[in-house]
Amino acid sequence: EAGVDILVLDDDVGMPTTMIISPAMWREFLGPRLAGIIRAARAVKPDLRVLYHSDGY
Repeated sequence: EAGVDILVLDDDVGMPTTMIISPAMWREFLGPRLAGIIRAARAVKPDLRVLYHSDGY
């Protein structure tokens, strides 16, 4: 509705050589929440592009 073409999501879940949390914890806690945000945004604009950026590993 606002004319948004891309949704940029940013998390610092990585360090230079590893993740701050385990991949299993990311899948359990962060993944579902990010998926919910993306689903809500795509309910308004189905062709929305999503960019997910994380510093580090």
